[in-house]
Amino acid sequence: MHLLKTDDKGLDSIFKREITDPLRIRNMSFTWRKKYENHKVYGHINNEPTDNFYFKEQGPNLFAASYSLHSTSNAYAKFLIALSQKKILNSETFYELIRAQTEMPIFPDTKTYRSLLSFTKETPDGLRYFHTGDNGDFQAWTHFYPQNGFGIVILTNGDNLFSSGFAENLLVLLEESVGKKK
Repeated sequence: MHLLKTDDKGLDSIFKREITDPLRIRNMSFTWRKKYENHKVYGHINNEPTDNFYFKEQGPNLFAASYSLHSTSNAYAKFLIALSQKKILNSETFYELIRAQTEMPIFPDTKTYRSLLSFTKETPDGLRYFHTGDNGDFQAWTHFYPQNGFGIVILTNGDNLFSSGFAENLLVLLEESVGKKK
């Protein structure tokens, strides 16, 4: 924010101008928009609505890159596809975004790394990029293979995407599907 001489709302305006407007993505922003009021779902913990406490606690103009993105799965998938196809970044910037930075000790001996964008894992079918998010009452999960044009985006309004085993079972299907595409 200091380098750009702006505040949270200004960062969202830059994101809109540089990313979502050129890609014609209408349902994605880091700060709250009035048009979301009739579409935003409540999060759930233990099957009980949470009244969206993260949003209410932080306020509508908060820009928090790690957890304040308001999006639909379709809009987020469109963003990842454009990113993979280098429609919004030049090749040098894209490479810097996806380049393996550090090996992840929580995944020993798995060739899993952290990039500026996501986790990166070497697989027999090429590099897989994946990202998860857990705000307690909302969980997100994406896996994609840019070189194969294949991936999945899941956004939930509950706390059991990971604990239920659903995400893990989908990952098995995804890996099987990518292998079959060859």
